[in-house]
Amino acid sequence: MMNRREALTRLGSFMAMGLVGSSKATANTSATESLTTGVAISTSAQSEPITIAHITDVHITPERNAEKWLAECLHSIQSHPSAPKLILNSGDSVYETLKEDRAKSDALWALWNGVLKRENSLPVHHCLGNHDIWGWGIKDNPSIKSDPAYGKKLGLDNYGIERSYYSFDQGPWHFIALDSCTTDPNSNGGWVAELDDEQFQWLQQDLKSIPANRPVLIYSHIPIIQVASHRVMEPYKGWYRFSPWSMHRDARRLIDLFAQHSNVKLCLSGHLHLQDRIELSGVTYMCAGAVSGNWWKGMHVDCGPGYTILTLNPDGTFNRSYEGYNWKNEAPIA
Repeated sequence: MMNRREALTRLGSFMAMGLVGSSKATANTSATESLTTGVAISTSAQSEPITIAHITDVHITPERNAEKWLAECLHSIQSHPSAPKLILNSGDSVYETLKEDRAKSDALWALWNGVLKRENSLPVHHCLGNHDIWGWGIKDNPSIKSDPAYGKKLGLDNYGIERSYYSFDQGPWHFIALDSCTTDPNSNGGWVAELDDEQFQWLQQDLKSIPANRPVLIYSHIPIIQVASHRVMEPYKGWYRFSPWSMHRDARRLIDLFAQHSNVKLCLSGHLHLQDRIELSGVTYMCAGAVSGNWWKGMHVDCGPGYTILTLNPDGTFNRSYEGYNWKNEAPIA
């Protein structure tokens, strides 16, 4: 008899290898039969919906039972009735490395990688969050800049990716991971939210290379545009303003670029630990809550710990739900 963990692991392995698929085959769908499962598998994946999970802002820490609850979240995703095929992770996986020393930062990444190795069997595609960047917020120790892992390298190495922005195809959709953070020594924390020119030019070329009938999902840590900050921000001299740390300051340039590509359908983000949804010029922008909720202290305003399930259809439409995973406070909250 397999226990629950073994069953999830085996199922996830089949999914990762493409061995689990629809048992339906029509006259318009060629199919092959898996020797492992005996299930008919469509070879025309681009004509079938794909279901994915989106996690963000885990902020793993040795405190407040965060390891346990991340494992619970991953179990919930893997046993979800919709059977997601992969996980998008839009960053801030560790509690804080911007201003921590190397030893503390390495320890946090060890926690993150340990939980994923033990508790998850689905493919995960990552992008960097601001808290995944090591050392940019340390002002009083310039010698750390000589460490090869300084800045984004430590996070990239722990995510197992070579570059902080990239793209891939899965099912009928094209996915683009963006790097929201550009270094700025004069800013709060040493960064601002925008794409540098090199990344923007790469994004232009990547979008040009995609067939017009293939829908595109873009995910980043910082929202490209958002409204959720109104739940926590205070007016400034009688009016509201978004900081370059809560929303892309190059939003107009990105919106104008997306307007040239009608197949850009969805932009996902995290960072705010809140949810919102904006429809603008044919693109949906969604900020997706946080696995950690209020940094492992429960609800953040009106958004509790959770993750997103998305069913992405070949025509560019999608269905979305925000799912809790039975988090409850079992640790003292300071």
